[in-house]
Amino acid sequence: MDTSLFDSFLLLFVTSTKYMHRLMKSAVESSGLNPTGFICLLLMSSSSGGMSAGEISKISCFDKALISRLLKDLEKNGYIQKNSEDFRLARGYRMMLTDKGNELADRLRKGMQYFYKAVTEDIPQEELKVYYDTSLKISENMRKLVNDLKL
Repeated sequence: MDTSLFDSFLLLFVTSTKYMHRLMKSAVESSGLNPTGFICLLLMSSSSGGMSAGEISKISCFDKALISRLLKDLEKNGYIQKNSEDFRLARGYRMMLTDKGNELADRLRKGMQYFYKAVTEDIPQEELKVYYDTSLKISENMRKLVNDLKL
């Protein structure tokens, strides 16, 4: 691989991640959440039975202890609740969005969609699809490498 291409890829990845974090922070700051809490809400909103801290941690690659603390805060603020099917479990229980949590997730998602539209409006759909597919493959390859290296 051309070293300059690798350097450009690395810089692009790091700067894009920082810009995305800034946009997410801007979108969520009025709600009292941080970007990681927003990601938890989004993940739970796409799961009908809820998700455990371990499941969210595995999907998001965030530390399980961090996710557990965020879930406690989200529960305390009335955004999530324990799945009624899991009330007897002391660990590994699934948390689900409350109506208040669903409303917040929808509002925050709309804010992020505004940002998405603003940064992609001059890019043809075909190119966005190629970018998404390529990013997905790179992410899968990175996950596999991390697992293979036991990092």
